[in-house]
Amino acid sequence: MKEGTKIIITANYAGVEKKAILECVKIDNLGTWFKREGKRNLILADKNWFKSENRKVEVIGG
Repeated sequence: MKEGTKIIITANYAGVEKKAILECVKIDNLGTWFKREGKRNLILADKNWFKSENRKVEVIGG
């Protein structure tokens, strides 16, 4: 994955499914930083974040 890559996250918590489009903005020694469309805060994703059973990742561009 590189900066500018966009992914769709499908998360399922307590039977409620939510989708979000995230864009990779930075990669460093802590992990991969994503920005969600329309939001200001960043999401830090480490290797365990991608392995979660409640989360599916689909690369859509970048």
